[in-house]
Amino acid sequence: MSNRISKIQHNGKLIIVSDWTNIRTVQEAELVCNETADYVISLGLKGILEIVDVRNSFGTAESLMVVKRVAAKTKGISRKKAVVGVSGTRKILLNAVNAFSKENMVGFETMEEALDWITK
Repeated sequence: MSNRISKIQHNGKLIIVSDWTNIRTVQEAELVCNETADYVISLGLKGILEIVDVRNSFGTAESLMVVKRVAAKTKGISRKKAVVGVSGTRKILLNAVNAFSKENMVGFETMEEALDWITK
């Protein structure tokens, strides 16, 4: 398991947290996205609760295409997916990713907000 992926417990529920913070290049985005997808797939579970932290990362049209491709590999595995660090223009980017991937990822500014939402 990558050092960017961890399992945590919150309100008695297991959550997979992916650290996509401080990503600056498409190559970094592709590496981290694929590590996360491969790990989630390797669990062999459905109904996973997943949080992705994108604070201080840089998104481009090319990196959005990477996320779209990777999201297709894991479609239907996660029951709920939250994205931390979403405000301003990142809301527009998240809406684009949701539209392309047919996912329903929900954006939050803080980890605490995401944790509370995902365990309800």
